[in-house]
Amino acid sequence: MPPPLPLPSFVAAAALLAAPGPTNALLASAGAQRGHWRRLLGLAVCTALGYLASVALLARYASPILADFPWAASGVRVLCAAWLLCCARRLWRGPARPGAASIGPAQALMTTLVNPKALVFALSLAPAEPEALLPFVAGIASTALLTSLAWGALGCWIARELADHLPSRALDRAGAGVLAAFASAMAASALG
Repeated sequence: MPPPLPLPSFVAAAALLAAPGPTNALLASAGAQRGHWRRLLGLAVCTALGYLASVALLARYASPILADFPWAASGVRVLCAAWLLCCARRLWRGPARPGAASIGPAQALMTTLVNPKALVFALSLAPAEPEALLPFVAGIASTALLTSLAWGALGCWIARELADHLPSRALDRAGAGVLAAFASAMAASALG
């Protein structure tokens, strides 16, 4: 049986998942759009699956390549930044019809797949032993599910409590701004 994830690594992973980031900004905006955390369960599952896939694949296969070819890591960051800008644009423009949600499961999954947090998990926190990788990734995915629901619930609460004090598109535009800021920082780190 593989050793469990050491407590400091687990705490670091949970803190990183709970910290603001592209996926969490997207989930908070989705919560504001959908109005109730139960309507976010599908998005939270997509987020967990996204971390499961990206961390496992990055840790197992991409880590050696990125270590040998630093330009490849820069290319990955540029592609991730481009995706985040696409998400920001879509969020800024809003749903096609009133009452529709502009954030769907595919967008949550893709944003998680390109989230820079997955790189941190895969390259810094993932265990070196192959038999310990699956429990590590499962722990990341289950923690991501909980933090995704929390961020979505925060978006629901903000929309409910502040709806009378904010313009109707303010939360979507704030989420778009956060995504654009992350995209800019990611592109700058890749190109600079």
